Amino acid sequence: MKNECVLITGGTGSFGKTMLADLLRRGCGEVRVFSRDEEKQDMLRNTLRSSNVRFLSAISATAKASTGRWPGPPASFMPRR
Repeated sequence: MKNECVLITGGTGSFGKTMLADLLRRGCGEVRVFSRDEEKQDMLRNTLRSSNVRFLSAISATAKASTGRWPGPPASFMPRR
């Protein structure tokens, strides 16, 4: 799994965190955590402190749901480090 990149949607929930821990234990090269809750992302980021994990925010997806309009691909995912 060293060269694999895995995306976990809902990555700050109980299943997502369990899956993340398992992937890191198995030596996954990169794990991307996608979720709506930036506060939970920040808590998880500070707990893990792993260079193998990247966080993606669903801010634009939430904006689409509330406005009914998609803001466009460039803003669809915002990497968090």
